Amino acid sequence: RMGRHLLEDHGADVATGLGGLFAHIGRFAPYFVDSAFGPPLDIIEVIAAQPTPEDRHDFAQMWYGSTMDTVRRFLAPDQGRCIQGSLAAMSIDAFDGGPWTPGSNASTLYHYLIGGGNVEYIMPRGGIGSLSTALCRRAESLGAEVQMKQHVKHILVNDGRATGVELRDGTTISADVVLSSLDPYTTFVNLAGVQHFPPDYIRKVKEINFNLGYIQAHLTIDEAPTWIERLQPFMQDNGQWCPTVAYAPSPEYISDAWEQYRKGQLPDAPPTYLYIPSMVDSSLAPEG
Repeated sequence: RMGRHLLEDHGADVATGLGGLFAHIGRFAPYFVDSAFGPPLDIIEVIAAQPTPEDRHDFAQMWYGSTMDTVRRFLAPDQGRCIQGSLAAMSIDAFDGGPWTPGSNASTLYHYLIGGGNVEYIMPRGGIGSLSTALCRRAESLGAEVQMKQHVKHILVNDGRATGVELRDGTTISADVVLSSLDPYTTFVNLAGVQHFPPDYIRKVKEINFNLGYIQAHLTIDEAPTWIERLQPFMQDNGQWCPTVAYAPSPEYISDAWEQYRKGQLPDAPPTYLYIPSMVDSSLAPEG
């Protein structure tokens, strides 16, 4: 279906270019799989291990260069502009930069290759909260004790290793291993304490840029939207409602919004995503 859509709506040149692009970045896929299920890889060693100067150049550009530097090797500016807009939008997801910013292509690699190149976006029935509930039940079935709404005040460190946590109420919990899903700054600076780590490491943590230009709103609506005429042809696929709508018509559109955001301005024309989960999961809304 995707191939037919590309050929019928965008043409053979765009389909060929897009295929070449994903074959190009797909050369990184094995390294993402290795690092997902093994120790982290050194990107310098990955680049150096490539067999030819051309391969090393490609790998360096794919990691340190911009998304659009890579995309424009395969698609001209006037080819598949909305496809390029989608690629540009994906490149800045969780990246504080624009699609022409050096380093943005590493974000593109992550989004498209984290599953080894076979990425599927799946939402659990009942919404994302049901995943947390299922993980909690599974942990309890294996003997774990789950304490909800407990605020960790400190990670306890003795002789260079984490040995437990102290809660806000003064309760201490000892553990052989302490796992934190919080960001590095909160984990190592605020909770564990800078005195337990090498100064150079703490400086690296403090210089991580956590800025992201997102506004996310969760709304409850009393009925399905009535789409304006211009959008109606795109709202169904093979008779099924499309729960996700994105407006990112070109990479220039994404870049212009980024330029305003970096100046502290609300973009005049922001890229927009709309997701209506109850269209595919009836358990999330009353019937009708």
